[in-house]
Amino acid sequence: MYTVTLNVRNKKALVVGGGNVATRKIRHLLKEGANVTVISPEATDEIKKWEEKGEVHWEKREANELDVPSAFLVILATNNTEDNEKLLKAALPNQLVNVAHKGDKGSYTVPAQFTRGDLTISVSTGGGSPLLAKKIRDELSARYGESYEQYVDFLNEIRSFIHEHEKQAEEKKKLLHRSLQEEMKDAHHQQLFWQALYDKYKKD
Repeated sequence: MYTVTLNVRNKKALVVGGGNVATRKIRHLLKEGANVTVISPEATDEIKKWEEKGEVHWEKREANELDVPSAFLVILATNNTEDNEKLLKAALPNQLVNVAHKGDKGSYTVPAQFTRGDLTISVSTGGGSPLLAKKIRDELSARYGESYEQYVDFLNEIRSFIHEHEKQAEEKKKLLHRSLQEEMKDAHHQQLFWQALYDKYKKD
């Protein structure tokens, strides 16, 4: 597998199925700003609420092969293996297709993951053991808590500042490594580091 982070903002995403698995997939797509169409005769209450708010377009019917080619990304999340296989065959070679219950059938899989602002940590076993991937994800989630969101924001701002003001590659590298020291997770030390940088480059 070739691991990538995909920008789906304003992209057409087709989700076939209206159960709990489909709901979980849709929740992540909406969070990332995808344009989601759901095709399923039935749907969970959460999907119905999304439709009522205009956040998804729900077509209350069975999907067919003609539905597949127009989407940028397709998720087949029905509990009918034969239907999934039939729709998978209708996909174009360059389409991204995920078969929720059989990851190795499609062109991509979705890893177990969590976010802390701009920090995303993903775990995949290549479909071998989704439960193990989720277990490791939960362990890492406990280790890298909510405070990392602010810390990553700090690192992003520091990096931009250093690249703008420091011209020497070796000095850039030294400063960036310093920003990764354990103490820099503390807001007080972050302020001290900022002050040191301002003093160093105030002539600019």
